Amino acid sequence: EESSLELNLSMNFIRECWTEVYDDLGDRLYYDLVSAGEIITLSGIAPLEILFGANESVEIFINGRNYSVPDIYVRANIARFRIIEDSFGIQFDKFTKFLLVKIQLFEVVISNKVFLIE
Repeated sequence: EESSLELNLSMNFIRECWTEVYDDLGDRLYYDLVSAGEIITLSGIAPLEILFGANESVEIFINGRNYSVPDIYVRANIARFRIIEDSFGIQFDKFTKFLLVKIQLFEVVISNKVFLIE
């Protein structure tokens, strides 16, 4: 079972990377293009939802420990995933809320109509 504990996330950017981070409450913790050499440190209520536009450009640390994003959550070097903390510790999971919002916004912009996505 997931918990609603605060996680500390530190991201070390080797190269430029578009980055988005949201917490469990849907609050946007970060949303910007990050330059090479920057280190961004955030805290938020788990699960954290994250998008990296250039996954290979980022080293991530959760609660001080280094993690690699599992390949299953990376496509064409774009990583979309969420971080949860449960009885087994830190876990990676599929992207949920943010992805659905982006799809809905994309549909409105492209067609000005609403479609049901299954």
